[in-house]
Amino acid sequence: MWSAGPCAGAAHGPSVPASLVAEASSRVFASLVRSGYRLKAEQYVRALLDIPGRKTLKTIGAQWGGAAAGQSVHHFIAASPWDWRPVRRALARYAQQALSPEALVVTPAVVMGAALRPTGADRFAARRRTSAEAAPQALGAWLVSAAGSVPVDWHLMPLPQLGGAAGSRPGSGSRDRTTVDAPGTHVLETAVDAARLLRPWRRPVVADADGTDAVEVVHGLLRRGDEFVVRVAPGTPLRIDRARLPGYDARQGTAAGFAGALTELRRPLDLYGTAASIPVAVEGGSTHEDPPALLLLGQWEGGREPRSLWMTNIRSLPLPALMRLARLPSRVRHEVAGVSERLGLCDYAGRSYRGCHHHLTLVSVAQLLVVLHRAADSPPHPHAA
Repeated sequence: MWSAGPCAGAAHGPSVPASLVAEASSRVFASLVRSGYRLKAEQYVRALLDIPGRKTLKTIGAQWGGAAAGQSVHHFIAASPWDWRPVRRALARYAQQALSPEALVVTPAVVMGAALRPTGADRFAARRRTSAEAAPQALGAWLVSAAGSVPVDWHLMPLPQLGGAAGSRPGSGSRDRTTVDAPGTHVLETAVDAARLLRPWRRPVVADADGTDAVEVVHGLLRRGDEFVVRVAPGTPLRIDRARLPGYDARQGTAAGFAGALTELRRPLDLYGTAASIPVAVEGGSTHEDPPALLLLGQWEGGREPRSLWMTNIRSLPLPALMRLARLPSRVRHEVAGVSERLGLCDYAGRSYRGCHHHLTLVSVAQLLVVLHRAADSPPHPHAA
């Protein structure tokens, strides 16, 4: 339910001009102070774009040539101490400038192809309460634009979501977690870390984690002052905001219960059936403040049960525009299936969190190049879905 599922290798990737790879590399890899690192990072991205099939360290090393090259690739990804955070920050800012994204989207995680084992600087993870041998999930934060979707940050955690997984920044998971983190904590951390890369970030955050721990995510984003659209589970506890719907009972109910009962608030939504916007409030947060005023969004496609339920604090957009934001995660899933898997998103078979973060970072750079090249060949309609 949580995960998008395991990835597999795919066909030959799209052709991206070497000039575009070189231009982007000069900007994104500027923080790699060793010139050899910058060259290897660019070569790795080029291999992700060009090699057909699975993008393992072995196949990329074979592309570079010889056993020594294969060992060099393995060391660069799995053991080299280069910091992926400045690379992701440069990637995020480059994507912001080039693509004019409309939202930052956190989607259900993909399952990586191998179990990870902490080594070297990652030894803090060795004291996890449960096995380190579970295949991890990579929870991504994506910038979504009319041109395409680009991952700019990743948060790793074992499968299922267990305490002590290494987060997306060096040291972010360095505390030894003695309690199991709820999935909502991972979602919130992913959104917050990515937003830090994008400063200033004044666009909405769309979080689709199958509605898991949505209230925690909502309160976290409210504390930050972000505009958001967060998917909620049918059983999420809410109550009607009587300040805006004075004729309705203020007793607590569930998201699905209110969406099903207030049928008079549904409106046609183009080709996507009907939708409703219901003023609600959630409990929790500061005891010194009134519960925040929110909207519960529901979408129906012919059946009695809503296809999806979302909560938002955005009051300035009409219902169709809000539901458009809620549909952005489906575009990310399309990019994962159509582009990211072909670029080797889940092909890393090493055994360290550091190596997995390095691989995911370079896959993200490759994806940006694909999106930029595609946009240059056929500029998208500004309102493309």
